[in-house]
Amino acid sequence: MPVAGDTDVLRYLMEEHGITQNDLPEIGAQSVVSSILSGKRKLNWRQICGLSDRFGIPTDVFKQRKTLRDIRAC
Repeated sequence: MPVAGDTDVLRYLMEEHGITQNDLPEIGAQSVVSSILSGKRKLNWRQICGLSDRFGIPTDVFKQRKTLRDIRAC
């Protein structure tokens, strides 16, 4: 099973919920989301907490490398 980092988790959640970069005010402007998805920036703690609240998942999902199976189980 492949291992997912925080960017992979974010991509998965976006796809699973049918949302775009513009739909993530928890992270910031679309340009910030784009920088994170491209690997130029990392999610910070505030962003992780906002995403955790929005999607109802533990913050640890973003902090630890997880398999996609682990993400789906949340």
